[in-house]
Amino acid sequence: DQVPFVDALFILTEDTPQSFGYNGEFTKVMLKTERDVKGFWDIPSDDILLLAMKGTMLQDEARVAAVYQNFFLDGDGTVITAEEAAEYAATVHQLLDQAETLDGGNHPLFSMNAFAFSTPGIQDRIVMDDGILEGFEVVGFGDVTPQAIYALEFAHHIQLENGYFEDPFATAGDPPEQTRYTEMMAD
Repeated sequence: DQVPFVDALFILTEDTPQSFGYNGEFTKVMLKTERDVKGFWDIPSDDILLLAMKGTMLQDEARVAAVYQNFFLDGDGTVITAEEAAEYAATVHQLLDQAETLDGGNHPLFSMNAFAFSTPGIQDRIVMDDGILEGFEVVGFGDVTPQAIYALEFAHHIQLENGYFEDPFATAGDPPEQTRYTEMMAD
């Protein structure tokens, strides 16, 4: 599950075609939600990318190899060579093709999350994982999940813009308490 995560964080760009949901069924609502939320809030948000994290990217051996080679180390802590990365990518692809239950990567195991990301040198982003959208659809919340999750992740960007992660309540207590505070504020 780390390969699609790293791909979404560091490789996808605004030029990468995006669709949301295993079959693109959430794309329209995600794009409308992004437009509505950005239009409502008064923080600078034109630079926040909306990206889809997809387990199916694991079938793209070139992308998988690029992630392994550029972001992971092998078992002894050395950089993975291009040849090793290509072998890993081919193995992942082969395993996905053979596994009946993983549906070519359309499985929550690879993409059951959503997150806001902001760090110097990388364009801000909100990443919506297919697994979380599909999972909530299955339990009957597909009509509100895309909007609610996007709004929560956008709220983290509001917190960042306004310095709320540095306020005394966000920095007091142990890390779980700090996370509860910022997550409840975003809610």
